[in-house]
Amino acid sequence: APDDPEEEDEDANEPVYNLEDGDPNYVPVEELFAQELPQEAHRAGGPPPALQEDPLIRRAYVQAFISAAFHGGTHDLVEHMLKSQKSNLRSLSARLDYDFPGLDDMAVTLRTVERRLGVDPDQFIQYYFHCNACWVRHPAASLYTLLHPACLEDGCSGALYTSKKLSNGKISRTPTKPLPTSSLEHNIQRMLLRPGKIDDFNAWRQGEDDQPGHKPPVSQDDWPGSLDEDYRMYDMHDGWGWNAIQGGLQRRRGGEWEVEDVDIHEREQRFVALPCGLVIIINIDWYRGKYSVGAIYATICNNPRARRFLREETVLLAIIPGPEEPSLEQMNYVLEPFVAEAHRMYKGIILTDLSYVSCAHILASGVPMHVPEKLEPLDVNVFVNILAADLPGSRKGTGLRGHTSKWHMCAVCKKPFHSLVDDSCFNPETFEYRDDGRYLKYAFRAQHEDIATREEIAERRGIRWSVLNLLPDWKPARDGPPDFMHAAYLGEAKHVVQGILVAGGMFAKRNSRDKPTEKLQKFMGEIWWPGSAGRVPASLIMKGAGKADEWRSTCAVLPVALYAAWEKDGYIPDANAPNLKASEKAGVNQQRIEHLVNERRHAHAAYTGAITEEVADYIDHTRMDRNYVRHYDTAIEWLVSLRIFGSRSISICEAYRAQAAHGRACQSWARMLCHLTPYFHIL
Repeated sequence: APDDPEEEDEDANEPVYNLEDGDPNYVPVEELFAQELPQEAHRAGGPPPALQEDPLIRRAYVQAFISAAFHGGTHDLVEHMLKSQKSNLRSLSARLDYDFPGLDDMAVTLRTVERRLGVDPDQFIQYYFHCNACWVRHPAASLYTLLHPACLEDGCSGALYTSKKLSNGKISRTPTKPLPTSSLEHNIQRMLLRPGKIDDFNAWRQGEDDQPGHKPPVSQDDWPGSLDEDYRMYDMHDGWGWNAIQGGLQRRRGGEWEVEDVDIHEREQRFVALPCGLVIIINIDWYRGKYSVGAIYATICNNPRARRFLREETVLLAIIPGPEEPSLEQMNYVLEPFVAEAHRMYKGIILTDLSYVSCAHILASGVPMHVPEKLEPLDVNVFVNILAADLPGSRKGTGLRGHTSKWHMCAVCKKPFHSLVDDSCFNPETFEYRDDGRYLKYAFRAQHEDIATREEIAERRGIRWSVLNLLPDWKPARDGPPDFMHAAYLGEAKHVVQGILVAGGMFAKRNSRDKPTEKLQKFMGEIWWPGSAGRVPASLIMKGAGKADEWRSTCAVLPVALYAAWEKDGYIPDANAPNLKASEKAGVNQQRIEHLVNERRHAHAAYTGAITEEVADYIDHTRMDRNYVRHYDTAIEWLVSLRIFGSRSISICEAYRAQAAHGRACQSWARMLCHLTPYFHIL
């Protein structure tokens, strides 16, 4: 599939962080998989072991931890402090003729202290390791039981570990691809131990209909937004999808599409009406550079909007090892532990003998967790709602073909990639929609097929097997929507400014005293940005990846910035921008983009049957419309759509207005023969 020249990596300019020797937050990979590790971890929800030790010993632990956590204490310094405290306590014990309980077993290293205090994050991390070729996953406990480093899979030439002989004569093994993971269940349990956390999770319950109980999912016809176009949504809890989630489903073979979700107990139970039905969003993202490393993390949507995306409310599920990104088939091995746990937490505890259980208990058969405010364990269920990521990450996670695929650019409708040059690509009235059931059908067919068959299914049906398909009510296209931050700001905003206006020559010099580029940069450099917005580099518009917040701030001032750059005698001239010189770098880049657009126009004309010798000649001799007024009017309509979409609250009629404005802007740019990327269609 063709590549988009403007789709650059937004992380390419991130700084590189160097680790200092003795940093207490850094543990070498050799130590993570060492045969002898501290085994003093306590179960989630239980008291830390230090609470069973003498108060003076516990005080020494706390002081040592504070030294490392807040004052830069190294491992060696902490060990010296602990050994000194132990020596002092021995002297005090001899003088007072009193034996301090547990003094002989007192911890003298930072890692052991952290585990005894219950603050060592390593005890909550489950390690695996992958083959460096096929990515088959192995548990950490099997590292030293393997007879050789070669991968155990037939036909794989990869390696599982490397070996090194230590000075003491022992052999150390280091995995080639370590995978640190964190338990979703244990993370949620630790969150629930915070005072008032259960109240945060239930803060969205405002009316009587929001309270827990036996209630059916809300149909779209009964949702208030379907009955009143002025219905205003302040959070996702106000949307139809929140109350439409159903609990108690089980994914089975059968039905029209060979796979269906069955309400096995016929409860018709609304998921968020369970006592603690948690709805989560997962995200997959990569730091892309010379060494690419990824992360999988989860957000609990029951949290209030102001707290939902805070660091302490985010669950880091796994760190994906590099240096290259895994393929979808390889990603499945990474996602399997999370999917297995999420599946278990959705269905909860299976009750086989229901003769003595009340109906209310049947409906609340979640995973029991301890909550400080409650005497009895709280039943907790989890539903994976969507995968929120940029387009490459979303398609890789859901199993859908990439967004530059010729025939499967869009997962929702059947518009091909080359239709981006036609205004109908942005008119919903021309869309022919796909069915998620068909995706599931062929995804499950591909699950156990050979490579050739899997590739054929991917090419013809637009889907590969993803382990996420095992989750009840998971639908690849519906549950992999475009993430607004990536789509609107890192995708569209960056491309409109740099890919259409700058690359299209809309800031070309008009004469020696009228230079739109200089006027634009002067305007951006003189803006007094409020502290809450952060300063936007004046050079961002012309080059650089930029961050989402910077592009959002740029969009806020772009109407005035374009006027400042293009105006002449107080008006934007109804004229074309001067042509770029073909010998200059900008002119060469412009010609390359125009050639790419014309190739797509030829392909689309052939696809629609409209290609003739005259049409082909017309395509070859037409270029992007570079009229200032038309570009300004189109940019204003596009900016209006982003402003409405990105509002803190939105009504149904406002959402339709934003959708219409966005569609008109994209259709206008398509008619002006501008180069548009898939984000403009998908958003």
